[in-house]
Amino acid sequence: MLPHHQWMTGLPVFLVALTVMARQHHRLKHPIRWPNPIYLGAYGGGLFSTLVCYTVHIKAHQHEPLLVSFTMWTLMFIHMFIFYRLVTGDPGIVRAEGPLQEVLRGVGEGIVKGYCSDCQLASPPLAHHCRLCVACHHQTDHHCLFLNTCIAANNHWYFVVFIMMNIFLMTGFLSGAYRARVMQGVQGDWVDQFTAHIVYLLNEDIWTALMVICNGASLIWAFYLLNGQFQVVGSQQTTLCRLKLGNPVSKPTLGEKVKNFWTFLLRGRVPLSSQAHYFNTV
Repeated sequence: MLPHHQWMTGLPVFLVALTVMARQHHRLKHPIRWPNPIYLGAYGGGLFSTLVCYTVHIKAHQHEPLLVSFTMWTLMFIHMFIFYRLVTGDPGIVRAEGPLQEVLRGVGEGIVKGYCSDCQLASPPLAHHCRLCVACHHQTDHHCLFLNTCIAANNHWYFVVFIMMNIFLMTGFLSGAYRARVMQGVQGDWVDQFTAHIVYLLNEDIWTALMVICNGASLIWAFYLLNGQFQVVGSQQTTLCRLKLGNPVSKPTLGEKVKNFWTFLLRGRVPLSSQAHYFNTV
């Protein structure tokens, strides 16, 4: 490691990486137009870098209680399993139920209400065609760029739990980094002490400083995502449903939202309202 002034190397590289990320598009600039995997790579790289920093670099287990370390490792294994499940699992792809000719005949006779011309199959209610995934999904919530997949009927529960796991793990990392890198015996008020800690990290431990910045910003974003899921699931909607139909006419109370969200966590499916007048039409 560089002995002093590590920020002179670390910060420019970090800013270049942020600039590259900011200039990316949802699709590759190639004739095949596949979804851009850089967002998934950025999340996976950040996760791996945080894990190595936590375990090997700052050795947080030497500065925190055994129960905290055990909890962090348990949550990490669960988190990795859910991450693998989200990236590789079936989000809820709509499969063809019969030959195309029969489907087209049903559309012409009015028997089939929904039809996707891209997938050339009957589209059930609440299904949506994703142009990035090039597939229709049951009960679509949204397409997640950082997982490179749609969040739909089969993985919506995993996604919400995944956000919760991220919040716990990022909070644990920030706590471990504070325990391991806080400077002892610094004189002055809290402003002087905080400034001394920041200067020390920038000069002597830029890796930890950058991981703290990334995890701190991601923690705020994770709370924002979780609140968004609480609002739509608590209102018996999905994100796409709210974008298409708007907010509920009769707004549910906070208690009703908590009940609906808790039902979702227990059953794994969004308790969608069956009332036709429940939503505003757009």
